Amino acid sequence: MNKIDKKKKKGITLIETLLYLSLFGMFFVTILEYVFAITEFNRFADQRNEIQKNVIYLDQHLKDSFVVADSIDTGQTTFSNNSGKLRLTTTGGAFYEYNIVNQRLQFNKNGTLFFLTKPEHIISRFNLEPVTNAEGTTVAVKVIIDLAYNKKTDLFESMESLYTL
Repeated sequence: MNKIDKKKKKGITLIETLLYLSLFGMFFVTILEYVFAITEFNRFADQRNEIQKNVIYLDQHLKDSFVVADSIDTGQTTFSNNSGKLRLTTTGGAFYEYNIVNQRLQFNKNGTLFFLTKPEHIISRFNLEPVTNAEGTTVAVKVIIDLAYNKKTDLFESMESLYTL
């Protein structure tokens, strides 16, 4: 016998190699699915956070406007409509106006216009309800806003608040 036959060869066979590769492949696919799921969850959470931050910003902006306003211009305000329009006035003649333009909330301060919502957010409802005192004067407004992410309309946040002069 020659020397090769005397020594037992050690190593792995082709079948064992294929088995190890298939197990590694299944493990790798499982890890990739997990990574993609986490990435999608994080994207969803980021979008939800952005909408919530925008709702908080809108709420604070409306509160600040009501602090400086002296009256609600009921002639220029559109109540009980999902695309309402709110106009506040001050004693100095200045005005603050909120209305929906292209599904975004636009703010008008004495002719200076800018949007309060981001382009990727849409307002599906901007409903205003008047609150009057015993004399019939509008002294407060109940505001309902539905803000959604424009690529995922099932991702939305609602805000309902009462603002008084």
